Amino acid sequence: MGSYVSSSYNTKSRLSMAFLCILEKKPIQKISIKEITDACGFNRQTFYYHFEDIYSLATWTTKEFTQLILQDVNPRGDWKAFILAVLQKLHENDKIRNLLLHTFDNKRMHELIFDNVYALVEKYCKTLPSLEKRYKDADEKTQKFVFYFYSTAILAVVDDWMEEGMKQSPEELVFLLEHVIPQ
Repeated sequence: MGSYVSSSYNTKSRLSMAFLCILEKKPIQKISIKEITDACGFNRQTFYYHFEDIYSLATWTTKEFTQLILQDVNPRGDWKAFILAVLQKLHENDKIRNLLLHTFDNKRMHELIFDNVYALVEKYCKTLPSLEKRYKDADEKTQKFVFYFYSTAILAVVDDWMEEGMKQSPEELVFLLEHVIPQ
């Protein structure tokens, strides 16, 4: 079973990479399944075995990229290093940035990545001495609200940063965030 899972993942990854390459040249609405499968040497049946449509491929690609970014970043310790690493990965990866900006509306994009961001914010907040002390005795509902607040705020700031063309460097954005994120 392990080799099937690996083979299935490799097939999805190849379809995803072909999709991202084509997405650099044209909007998702103009991309055909045939273009994607031709680019990676598969047939349409292979595509439909793994994905319902092009939007399910885009969704899978977004979730995979989010997982990869976040698994490479250590949420413990210095929050600035954590956020900087995430921003640098977004800044460096034109294909994924293009996918996030031009494939989904903001609400859908946030739905796709919110759970991952929330989980990391929760882990990080629990290791931050000022927040740990402040919310240690708070009920679960209050703690969840705090994690939700920071997750939503971070997503909104990053989304605006990307929409505006990333005019600030990741380092400049982290500097600005220092004024609102507790130490």
